[in-house]
Amino acid sequence: MREIQRFSNELNNMKKHIDRIVNNFWREDNEGSENGNIQTTFTPPVNAVETENEIKLYALIPFAKKEEINLNIKENVISIEGKTNFHISEKDELLRDEIPYGNFSRTFKIGYNIDSSKIKASFKEGILEIILPKKEEAKNNKITIE
Repeated sequence: MREIQRFSNELNNMKKHIDRIVNNFWREDNEGSENGNIQTTFTPPVNAVETENEIKLYALIPFAKKEEINLNIKENVISIEGKTNFHISEKDELLRDEIPYGNFSRTFKIGYNIDSSKIKASFKEGILEIILPKKEEAKNNKITIE
């Protein structure tokens, strides 16, 4: 078992700087710095599950409030974006800073015809669940061989 040890502010700032460089390499929407702190746009990790009738996406968005999450779909492109916050008291000291927070963004092209009128989304315990029902023509149809 590892002991929780103080994480150097210099190392933490270097990690954030490296994260910002990597994010800027892959995307142009990084907002730079805020209040002298390096701020990056993080990409929430997502699990995607396909069933016969739907696609389910599970996005991990720590420290988020559902009111701060924007979910849009247009032409089978679904986008998840928003901003999360993490605050501690000024008298407290942050020992580790490993969980991402701040601006986030994730976009997917869904390779199926989705019935956008029946999309459902819920947010519970830091997980955004999105259920994307397939249109009838997108479902697998079993063909009987004669």
